[in-house]
Amino acid sequence: AIEPAPGMRRHATATHTTGVHHIAAQVPDLPLRAGSGSGAWLSAVLHHVGDLGACARELRRVLAPEAPILMRGAFAGRADSLPQAHYFPEVRRRFDRFPTIDATEAAFGEAGFRRQRLEAVNEHTIDLREWRRLLPEQRRSDTTLVQLTDDEFAAGLRRIDADIAAGRTRPRASLDLLVLR
Repeated sequence: AIEPAPGMRRHATATHTTGVHHIAAQVPDLPLRAGSGSGAWLSAVLHHVGDLGACARELRRVLAPEAPILMRGAFAGRADSLPQAHYFPEVRRRFDRFPTIDATEAAFGEAGFRRQRLEAVNEHTIDLREWRRLLPEQRRSDTTLVQLTDDEFAAGLRRIDADIAAGRTRPRASLDLLVLR
């Protein structure tokens, strides 16, 4: 697994399956031989990529012909089902700066990739009590939550607390899965 952030590598190493090696690297300098990859899984990462074209070209270099790229994440204009957007509506300003589907397909299209599929994938139903417990820590690492002011964050916590007190649950969240080949 390629992960440029030391903290995320430590977290991934501590919480993921054994046998996965986490390598410090980033586009456009992936430490892989040309044509050596049988696929790429980009999970909740595309919004961190500064140059989509450079990313696409590097993936074209390292992937074997016809190898798929699976992109799981939120795209601009398509994040309303996420609990962050529901309880912290101010995060939409950050989601709106994420790449769009069209921009992503255009950049990867220039490198020879074409859409095979786009679908919303339901994530697990969130446990509001557990998520509420984790949010103060997540605020320091979640791309969307770090941008909130203290007042915006506190207002979101009050919304969650009100739903917990009323016995309401959030429906399943969904993220997009864009498959290119």
